[in-house]
Order: sequence, then structure tokens, then C-alpha cells
Amino acid sequence: MAPAKWHLDIKITAGLILTSLLNLGGGIWWAAKIDSANATQDAAITRLEARQDRIDGAVGAVNERLARIEANQQNQTQLIQEIRQGLLRK
Repeated sequence: MAPAKWHLDIKITAGLILTSLLNLGGGIWWAAKIDSANATQDAAITRLEARQDRIDGAVGAVNERLARIEANQQNQTQLIQEIRQGLLRK
């Protein structure tokens, strides 16, 4: 007895077509959702980078002001010591 030959049946049912189309649609929907999420994250990153740049600029200005205040404080302390020494000499 000869062995049965294996063959592929080419019948395509409506269920298979529908399932394939649903899978394809689901994949497209998923990819679009991922793309939308990436676009939202990119916009958020851009906003955060701009905010960080503004903060960095403000920190620089605050540091400059602090340095001026410290220099003024040192000058005032020196003046007070000179006044105190002048009063003690009298």
C-alpha cells in the first residue's frame, strides 16, 4: 500500500478572511496608538526642556544676586567693625 500523499487544501473560509482582517486592523490600531503616545511624550519632553532652560537661566540670575548680596554683607560687616573700633578709641 502506497503512503497517502500530503497536500494543502486551498479553501479559504470567510471566517479566516474576517479573522485576518480583524488582526490586521488591530495591528494598525495598536501602531497608531503607540505613535500617538510617542507624539504626546515628545511634546511633553519639549515642554520640559524649555522649562528646564528657563529654570537654568533663573538659577544663574539668582546666583549672581546672591554673590552681590554676600559681597555687600561683607562690606557692611567691615564698616560696622571699623565704626565699633572708632567708638572704642574715643
